[in-house]
Parts: sequence; C-alpha cells; structure tokens
Amino acid sequence: MIAALKGRVWMLGDDHVVLDVHGVGYRVFLAERDLIALVTETEATLLIHTHVREDALLLYGFGTEADRDVFLALNTVTGIGPKVALGILAQATAADLHAAVVSGDLKRLTSFPGVGKKTAERIVVELKGRFAKMAPMPVPSKGAPTRLRDDVASALSNLGYKPAQIERAMSGVDALPAQPKDFDALLREALRHIR
Repeated sequence: MIAALKGRVWMLGDDHVVLDVHGVGYRVFLAERDLIALVTETEATLLIHTHVREDALLLYGFGTEADRDVFLALNTVTGIGPKVALGILAQATAADLHAAVVSGDLKRLTSFPGVGKKTAERIVVELKGRFAKMAPMPVPSKGAPTRLRDDVASALSNLGYKPAQIERAMSGVDALPAQPKDFDALLREALRHIR
C-alpha cells in the first residue's frame, strides 16, 4: 500500500495530478483546494490513500493527515464513495466537516455535491460518535477579527473566487507576522495569496 508520495509535479488535470517519482508517473486524485496549490515542475509531497477496486487501483492524495482521516471516515458511510468524499473535502476543511457532523448540521451537509438529506442523516448517525471522540480540529484564530474576515471572504466570493481559493488566501494572511487592521489592507493581502 502506498502511504505517501514525494516527487515532481509533472502534469495537472481537472481532478488529479501526475507526480513523477524517480521516473514513474503516479496519477493522484485530489480535492480542488489541494490541486490549486500545486505548480508544475515543482516538488510536492502528498499523503496517499490507495483505493483498490475490482477494475482499478486508484490513488487519492491529501495535504494533511486531518483531511485523509476525514476522507477515510466518510468512505465508511453507506452511499459515500471516494469521489463524493473528495467532493466534500473540496468545499470544506476537515475542521468544518468535524463541526458540522458533531453539531448535526444537516443544512451544511446537504450543501455538498452528492449529499442529499438521507445521506446527510447517515453521515451524522454513523460518524457523530467517532468524530466526538476526536479532539476538535483547530480553526485558525490568530488572524483578523471574525467580522472583518467574513467581509473580506464575502468580497472575494463576489469577485468570483472559489471557496478553496478564499480559504487558502485567508490562511496565507493568518501566517503573516503583522495582521492587517482594516478591510482594504486585509483584502489586498488576501488577493496576494490567491493562486
């Protein structure tokens, strides 16, 4: 079983990357927010889940252990396969999904592609106890005030940026040593971090 891959980003597709690891190209399916962070001809390291079917051996990649753990948990739920689980992770962080499941937020869960009301209810029933035993996943808190962050995120959304891009931009801003104090400065920094 392949647990991780480190190699050169050779090609990027709509839902996958081909990593060149010592001359062997591995096709790895990724959530969109992980995919947009990759650049061809650069080195990347991905945690891997090897999914074996009768007709294929598929690799799914993740930037963090939390994402991989949530992906694996989602795959235990009846009616959710790897593609739906990856689609959910494309639109939510592991921390967001953890909070939605533990709080039983069906409205949030049904907002994900491929998740109807019955599937959302199954996710809560089958994973709530498991997620409740996990430590709450950290949500960045050292950045700008929540209201200001929400305003900038809304502005980025209105400009046409996708949720994964907005999340990545705000994470980049949170990593700055000096945090912007007003809307304009925060928006400028966020735009600098969007890929």
